Amino acid sequence: MVENRSLGLVLCSLLPFLDRLENLLVGPVFINLGRKSGLANWDSPEVIPKLESPPLRAQKRPGYPEKYSPCNKTVSDLQDRDLLALQSRIEFLLKNFADGCSSPHAPTFTWIQTGHGLVNVPSKAVSKFAQFYSCLPLFANEPSWRLKSSLVVGFPWIPRLAARRLDIFPRTNMQEDKYLQYLPQTWTMCNSLHEGALEPDLMWEMMIIAMLNYQADEFLEAVVDEHMMDQLDAVRALVERLCADANGESLFSDVDGNGNGNGETTPKSNGIYEKPVSLNGDVPGMDYGEPVLRRFITYILTHPAAIHSPPSVQRTLRRELKDFILAHITHAEDNARFLSQSIAADRTTQFATPCSYYYSWLLDRQIRWAGIQGSPPERYLAEDMCRHLATMCRQYNDYGSIVRDRAEKNLNSVIFPEFCEEGAEKKAGANLKTVARVEQKLKDNLMWVAEYERECCVTALGRLENETRLDTRTKRIPRMFVDVVDSYGQIYVARDIASRMR
Repeated sequence: MVENRSLGLVLCSLLPFLDRLENLLVGPVFINLGRKSGLANWDSPEVIPKLESPPLRAQKRPGYPEKYSPCNKTVSDLQDRDLLALQSRIEFLLKNFADGCSSPHAPTFTWIQTGHGLVNVPSKAVSKFAQFYSCLPLFANEPSWRLKSSLVVGFPWIPRLAARRLDIFPRTNMQEDKYLQYLPQTWTMCNSLHEGALEPDLMWEMMIIAMLNYQADEFLEAVVDEHMMDQLDAVRALVERLCADANGESLFSDVDGNGNGNGETTPKSNGIYEKPVSLNGDVPGMDYGEPVLRRFITYILTHPAAIHSPPSVQRTLRRELKDFILAHITHAEDNARFLSQSIAADRTTQFATPCSYYYSWLLDRQIRWAGIQGSPPERYLAEDMCRHLATMCRQYNDYGSIVRDRAEKNLNSVIFPEFCEEGAEKKAGANLKTVARVEQKLKDNLMWVAEYERECCVTALGRLENETRLDTRTKRIPRMFVDVVDSYGQIYVARDIASRMR
């Protein structure tokens, strides 16, 4: 098969010349690729803000003097020298492509029938997703053609991701996982934003990890929170044991549940482990939850990228994975306390705990940097950057899920006294308009905190780049990671894509 990187270079070299040919070429191509739609529900008018991205003519592209920028020309405006430059560029690309194909080491491929399905991209869905993403601050200045091309690149990943969705976590009694289609899109669009910082294989691994993060959250809420509250100590003990450092010995000699003690796991069939997990009509308990948690922890800690990392990185990964799961268990206990307060579900509520607890609750759920190796200042800056990034995304998530959290009686940032004390006084005996203003004030305060965390994250990232003296290409990788996480937060502000649990 032709190497993805070579194809990407060819396409990226040609795309700037297609700015003004968008309606002529891109539309028919998308139509010919397929007319299937329905991957997203765009019927609700509130989903897409009534905004339009700036016209291509008004957008300046880096690397082109304004006088000769293809973005400022129509086909009829092109001068002879523009056509000569375009012809020369294409001849250069074709010559290199021909030279590569004639090489004895050139890869070959055969077009098989299943290949036709790879280009069956729904044009209507692409256009509507592009319109939606153009309303997010992160992508507001991106040309329409680049958003659409990034989405086209992302669509073939969606069925691949869907094929892996049941490898570890079951989805019994859960609603549609709407977030699944957004995961490839955010990675391919941010990768385009940063000029292809990540290779496709690495992007795929990150998509898998992102999916597992969503699924772990769903599983812990739907199973542990709902059915295993009287077994939380047993769940904690299991997590502590599976994530404990075994002095260099394999932690997972019996992880398949067979007790073989030989370090081997069940033969793989669907990408992870062959044994399915089934409820068989019973209420889920430890016998149901334990195999799932084992598989999740096994996948993370025995991933090739993890086992080939230095011991210090592996220890950090164990610790952070353990903290990630235990924080969810603590969150379940906090939710149980909140539910016991008997507060009406039709208003913004206050969680009766000391003010300082909110900050502890928030910091318990941070995603720390697990892989950086360097000086103490570098490690500190990296962890600080991720702490601010995770806090920002948490606030965005809460901003977008206030309605769902209220319906499900889940903890949300705006129910803590830091946000509620002023509002509670004004809401007593107030009319509906006053209540609406108070609730909007709560959301505005929450957004202020999120934007403050963004500033802190950007500052830490800049200091980290200066401290590590990274080259230009390597700098794109952490910046792309920041933008991917940021994009999830911005999506949550626009619409809540999480699956409902209750």
